[in-house]
This record gives sequence, structure tokens and C-alpha cells, in this order.
Amino acid sequence: MWDERYSTDDYVYGTEPNDFLREQAALIGEAPKRVLCLADGEGRNGVYLASLGHWVTSVDASSVGLRKATRLAEHKGVALTTLNADLTEHEFMPASWYGLTRQGVG
Repeated sequence: MWDERYSTDDYVYGTEPNDFLREQAALIGEAPKRVLCLADGEGRNGVYLASLGHWVTSVDASSVGLRKATRLAEHKGVALTTLNADLTEHEFMPASWYGLTRQGVG
């Protein structure tokens, strides 16, 4: 379903982050932090957080959306890690994103 929806050249929800994220992003703390963006679709929110200096992993079930997220990150000149996963089945490692800095990551 989502692969089909994202299969156009246009970004379905645009390339700017949603207003709520923009308003609340400071609550993440001073960059860099490891940030997990769940159901990130075409990456607009993850790319925004990466542009603030965070290390972002964008997760989505749509490989088409994640390819567009990668393209958007490249266009904006930021690094973005993507993970194609079904959130109803994928298991994340405990404490993989909360409170870790790049120096603390293996």
C-alpha cells in the first residue's frame, strides 16, 4: 500500500517537517543525539532532525519511501540511516537510541 502511494516523483507530504515536530524538536536536547524516526515515510521528519545535527535512523515499512528519504537527505546534504521494517514485527534493542551519543555506540 505505502510503496504504491510513494511511487511518484513528488513527495506525498512534502519535504518540510510537520509543524508539531518543528515546534517540539528542541525537547530532544542539544545535538548530536541518536534519534529514531518511526514510520518516517519519505523522510521529511528524519531529514529535518538530521539537519539539526542529530544522528537519525528513519524506519518505515516502505522501501520506496525510504529510497526517497535517502534522496532527500542527499539533496539536503545530511546523513540519514534507513531501516526497512514492519513495526508490528521488528524488535529493537533496548536503549538503542535513548541517551546514547556517537562515542557510546559500538
